[in-house]
Amino acid sequence: MMVLLAVTKVVGLAKIHFFASIFGASKELDIFWAAFTVPDIIFNVIVLGSVNAALIPSFAEALKKGEIETLYAGVIRMFLVVFTVLSIGVFVCAPGLARAVSSGGLGDFGFEGGNLSAVDVELLAKLMRLMILSPIILGTSSVITAGLQVQKRFVIPALAPLFYNIGIIIGAVVFASAMGFGIEGLAWGVVLGALLHVAIQVPLASKLGLKINLFGPIFPKGVLSVVKLALPRILGLVGEQISILVNTIISMGLGSGALSAFCFGSSIYLLPVQLFGSTIAQAALPTLSLEYQESEQPTLLDNETASGKKNRVLTGFSTTFSRTLQQILFFILPAAVFFVVLRLPIVRLVLEAGAFDWEDTVVTSWVLALFGLALVMNAVSALVVRAFFAMQDTIAPLVVSVICLIVNVVGSIYLTNFFSHYYDWRPFVEAFFEHAGSVTSGIPGEMVRWFTTRNSSLAAVGGLALSAGLAALVEVVVLMVVLNRRVRVLSWKTFWQPLFKKLFAIWVMFVAMYSVYKWWNFRIDTSTVVSIGALFVVVGGIGVALYLWVSLVIEIAEVRFFVRIIRGVYGRVRSVLGNRFSGEHERGEIRY
Repeated sequence: MMVLLAVTKVVGLAKIHFFASIFGASKELDIFWAAFTVPDIIFNVIVLGSVNAALIPSFAEALKKGEIETLYAGVIRMFLVVFTVLSIGVFVCAPGLARAVSSGGLGDFGFEGGNLSAVDVELLAKLMRLMILSPIILGTSSVITAGLQVQKRFVIPALAPLFYNIGIIIGAVVFASAMGFGIEGLAWGVVLGALLHVAIQVPLASKLGLKINLFGPIFPKGVLSVVKLALPRILGLVGEQISILVNTIISMGLGSGALSAFCFGSSIYLLPVQLFGSTIAQAALPTLSLEYQESEQPTLLDNETASGKKNRVLTGFSTTFSRTLQQILFFILPAAVFFVVLRLPIVRLVLEAGAFDWEDTVVTSWVLALFGLALVMNAVSALVVRAFFAMQDTIAPLVVSVICLIVNVVGSIYLTNFFSHYYDWRPFVEAFFEHAGSVTSGIPGEMVRWFTTRNSSLAAVGGLALSAGLAALVEVVVLMVVLNRRVRVLSWKTFWQPLFKKLFAIWVMFVAMYSVYKWWNFRIDTSTVVSIGALFVVVGGIGVALYLWVSLVIEIAEVRFFVRIIRGVYGRVRSVLGNRFSGEHERGEIRY
């Protein structure tokens, strides 16, 4: 499963590489991303809000009762009705939605409107109408995925996202480039990817008796329970998707290529978040749920906090949460350093080709660097939110998501304004420190002007990335404080001391990588792919080696876990190779 996940992520990087090489960070690609936003929001809110929270638990219960086929068919019919109604609504309202998304709006905050012509808006509406087919197909496919996973069939569902990306790549390489369909070819690729996503799963589902029956009641027994379970999570996701929509609207007013640069940077930074945040947190969820349920036993300890309120010390829950959190931080903090120090080589290796020129590289790498904060916070958030799910609390994450929505929207507006003056801001910072003690220096007024007016620099798009990080920081801090008031997880021994050790190791890693990178970049030619790759490998290798060495010296516990993983993988590979080449077995063991 991990191999399939890694392959899917690599193919996903290949997908955005083809996007970049064919279209660059251009207005044309901006239109595609903007058109993709609305169908993607519909899919994410309904499907992601229901699969883990409702579909899988409900299907598991129905499987025990022998009623899964009836519930499965009913859920598919319900999804088809919901997605079809929403898709028809989007199809009819596409011109108005296209004008709203492309407006750049928010004139009261320094935005003067988007940069799209009437022809561009018409194209955006056309692409939106075409891609609205994908939520209908993917919604059905996601129900199939849940049905297969409940019956412990994981390989085929894991292949579905891979085939989805392959379909989009076909759209880019064949439809858009070879056949000359242009940006419309990408939209057809999205539809093809959705069809492949469902096609790879249907045969196995049918074999297991999970068939798509379009005729029957829309709300059979059990479907309403699915809706009730999914609703709180769906409402929580609405805030995240509104933030995405607002970012899309804002970026359309920042200049041609701004939205594409943001989407490219987002695609790259989400890779380690999903690998080291979501996967580890998801693996910890069942254990956290079990340990919280067992916490009602008499072994529960109660301590008085400074406020006089009881703070629950659940030894099992707290230990699992703390260990998982430290594991996530151990892997995600070096990834953030990589993005900050090696942002240019990363973008050049992944994206720079064809129509993706040096200016596109600079803007995208700027976005990637500012995603560093979001990278760490979103990975941690994946665990903290699941800790509340383990306590069967979906209300607290929902309330905090509203706060984060406000932070993200306000931050996106004002930080994009501020960074739009990027080409002037370094002299401004020097002047600020020079005249910081003077009341009459005019610096405060100048700073207000920078936050409330917009210049023409594409660096403004970096404000969206930084705002996402600030919103994620607020989410993590607030939820951690609330969680710690219920279950003590912020102790010195289990949280603060390991965190400070990791920050020290990360600081050593950063200084070493940055120093070597600057030395290499000024003395050695980096105009070829080979030289860029060598730069990435050498600088990154030095950073990782120092990080692991310092971790061993100052006794960071997770480094032993990492070493055990490496030894386990090595032993497994050695066993497989020995089995293959020796061909000798004795009592189920390998002879070497």
